Amino acid sequence: MAPILFKIGPFALYSLWVALSVAFIVGTLLFLKRAKYQRIDLNFILDHSVSLLGGTLLGSRLIFFLMNWGYYGPLNWITPLKHIFFFWQPGYSFWGGILGFILVFLFHAVKKRENPIPWLDSVTMPFLIGMMITNVGQLLDGQGYGKETILPWGITFESTNVKYTVPVHPTQIYSILLIVAILGTRKMILEKWPRLKEEAHWWSILALTEYSFGRFLIEFFRGDDTVELLGIRLGQIIALLVFVGLATFLYKNLKKNTSP
Repeated sequence: MAPILFKIGPFALYSLWVALSVAFIVGTLLFLKRAKYQRIDLNFILDHSVSLLGGTLLGSRLIFFLMNWGYYGPLNWITPLKHIFFFWQPGYSFWGGILGFILVFLFHAVKKRENPIPWLDSVTMPFLIGMMITNVGQLLDGQGYGKETILPWGITFESTNVKYTVPVHPTQIYSILLIVAILGTRKMILEKWPRLKEEAHWWSILALTEYSFGRFLIEFFRGDDTVELLGIRLGQIIALLVFVGLATFLYKNLKKNTSP
């Protein structure tokens, strides 16, 4: 693929960094459009946009560093600072970015006594579309690649980021197709379950539930090295916990609201 789009002297423009930048810009524009439609006070998010972006990037880099500790060799006190704050270098954790954003957002929401629920629907769709763009960057960069496969749609990377020289599962494309399926079925689901349409945040919770379950399944096909607990990828454990939590919350609340 193309980890580096072009290089001038010591400066290299990484495809993943470009994808992250585009994802942030597109996601922000979509969010502003949806927030305006729903008449949400944008001053809250705009006033804290820098800290939200910083928290997302810092959380993503920090978790990636912790999950790939051994990759960086002998560690000293400067190593974490060097790799965590060099945002232009490849290496980001999806769940770390989400965690960083949520923590910063909740911090400001609690401080300003802002109800976070109305923001959920405005954030979900831009987030999913932003993730699609990020997946394209991962595909070009060779991040989040899959295990070797003999299936006809396997792809081969010519990148030092990928340890396989044989065709592997295009897990980045799997992630893109997952989001396409979630967004593509939105209209059908809202028509079938009017309850989800009346209160938009319920569809958002459903979409995030579907996405976390899809991420859990995709982790079975991942081939990149990461931290494991009892032989299970940490990302898979997190995705499963998120799915169980959201599914339980969704089931209990919808059942309660529809009971006679």
